[in-house]
Amino acid sequence: MHLDIPTVTFLAAVSCLSVALAMWVVAGRYPPVVARAMFRWGWACGLSAFGALLVFLRGTLPDFLSVVVGNTVIVGGFAMAYHAIRVLHERTGLSDRLAAAWVLVCFVLYWTAFELNRDINLRIILVATLKIPVLALIVRELWVGSQRGRRAIEFMLLSVYLLYALVSALRALNVMMTSALDLDSFLSDPVQQFSFVAYFLTLSVSSLFFMLALGEVLTAELYQRATTDPLTGIYNRHAFEELALREISRAQRTGRYPSMLMVDIDHFKQINDRYGHTAGDGVLRAVVGAIQGALRQQDFVGRWGGEEFCVLLPETGRIDALHVAERLRGSVMEMPLSMVAQPVTVSIGVSSPYAHECSFTAMIEVADDALYKAKFGGRNRVVISSV
Repeated sequence: MHLDIPTVTFLAAVSCLSVALAMWVVAGRYPPVVARAMFRWGWACGLSAFGALLVFLRGTLPDFLSVVVGNTVIVGGFAMAYHAIRVLHERTGLSDRLAAAWVLVCFVLYWTAFELNRDINLRIILVATLKIPVLALIVRELWVGSQRGRRAIEFMLLSVYLLYALVSALRALNVMMTSALDLDSFLSDPVQQFSFVAYFLTLSVSSLFFMLALGEVLTAELYQRATTDPLTGIYNRHAFEELALREISRAQRTGRYPSMLMVDIDHFKQINDRYGHTAGDGVLRAVVGAIQGALRQQDFVGRWGGEEFCVLLPETGRIDALHVAERLRGSVMEMPLSMVAQPVTVSIGVSSPYAHECSFTAMIEVADDALYKAKFGGRNRVVISSV
């Protein structure tokens, strides 16, 4: 079967241009990280489309534009794809500049080969092999992302680029083992035809997988926004309640029940009135940091409202819960503060179930009642009650 290489190249250009336009049009509607990654992937597709179009117009345009500039722009498209993936990973730096520098190296090498040697075989070898370093950077970045447990889809995207790198190496090796090619034999060579089809498929499939990766990042970000308190970075009330209900349900099956702490910052209104809400926000964040530092790995904390926080201590009895609460109270007392010139303390109510018929509502009510007693009793203290 004979494949028309110019037609495949034109289809690659049209496909990439379509993706580029779509990315540019919709990027502004998404959160910043996703939007930046989409915008750069749009540029990657735009460069790939422009490069493929220049190659397609070989014979109509001067060879310098279609061969040298066209193939340099194609490498630039891969370099921009690498940058887009790095932006999605929120990792930018020296590697991005190295990829851009490699595009300039490719231009010099293509131009030198074009001026000094009219051998088609040498040009094909350069075109095939000079892509591989950028493809290797992409594969490495995706491997790092998949190993960090970010997204399984990235391993599939990695596979696409790895396969295309292997195809490019095979293309160069085939030319090395072939007698001198002319334009007609180049167009009819099965390996060369296959390499162009592989390029088209790489551009199309990689864009599909990249969009899937964007979707996973967007889903994770939306989930974080839905479950996280924006000021303190801990669970919000709804998320904390869901996790607590899940833990209590598990405890009812195992018989190992949790305890709950209700934590309230003493005299917080006075802090806001005296030092302002900016300082008050700083105190909230500092207290959360002190709470997290005093908790065990299995414990979790959420913002219940205002200056109140809830802490769930899985599989924790009365004595251990009391120890955790006292450690937490001491951690808040000892934390350094620069935004206010007065000590910050907390009162803590502890609910610890002694019966199997505990519920989330009952634990909250008992912890809140214990907190009231702690504040009524002079603040900066821990009071424990049982459900």
